[in-house]
Amino acid sequence: MRWSGRGTPGEGSPLLDPRVLPQVEVLEGKDAGKQGRVVQVIRQRNWVVLEGLNTVSEEWGWGHSGSLSYLSLSIKSSKGVRRLAEGIVRQLNLLFFSMGWMLRAVSKSPSHPLISDNPSSFGQHYRYVGRTKDHRGTMIPSEAPLLHNQVKLVDPVDRKPTEVEWRFTEAGERVRVSTRSGRIIPKPEFPRADGIVPETWIDGPKDTSVEDALERTYVPSLKTLEEEVMDAMGIQETRRHKKVYWY
Repeated sequence: MRWSGRGTPGEGSPLLDPRVLPQVEVLEGKDAGKQGRVVQVIRQRNWVVLEGLNTVSEEWGWGHSGSLSYLSLSIKSSKGVRRLAEGIVRQLNLLFFSMGWMLRAVSKSPSHPLISDNPSSFGQHYRYVGRTKDHRGTMIPSEAPLLHNQVKLVDPVDRKPTEVEWRFTEAGERVRVSTRSGRIIPKPEFPRADGIVPETWIDGPKDTSVEDALERTYVPSLKTLEEEVMDAMGIQETRRHKKVYWY
């Protein structure tokens, strides 16, 4: 992905703009060639999360061994997830052992060693929720990230992946433009954490409008507070200050 203005403050990849939830196509992995919607952007790790793509599975369960209780993690995925799980298990056991707990990871693919921590091995995780000794629990999906260079934005003209650049319109608006077709890729409306979409917000009776907030109502004056209060209340001061002598 290429973009203009690289290295300047506030500039970045059009794909990693947290205000943008674009339609992208996966370039690598088992779901290469499939298109999906970005539902989350993690800029600190250059990760994007796609809706319902790049699936693997994992199962969680509880067990007991002597005086220790343990959590078993069975993973069906590529080598990256297993290496990450091993590192997490090693760190958490330092904390859990003193509490009488032990965490262990069990790989269901022993032919694949723990080698890589490439986040592309993550995908949609199927987790069992509410699993007990007598009940298997409920399997639910949850997505995991891909590197931003493993996906590309989709050109709205031909629905194919394309390189994108930041450009400016004649009105000065900053937009994303496909380098192949020259078509502007619009930004979808982005809801905030509180669920508000600024573009579609309508002020209520208790809201302060933008016009009222920007209205300049303060009139600067050289009067003291007492003099301003007297003017506002219509008080006329007829007394005169006595002459002051400085020694």
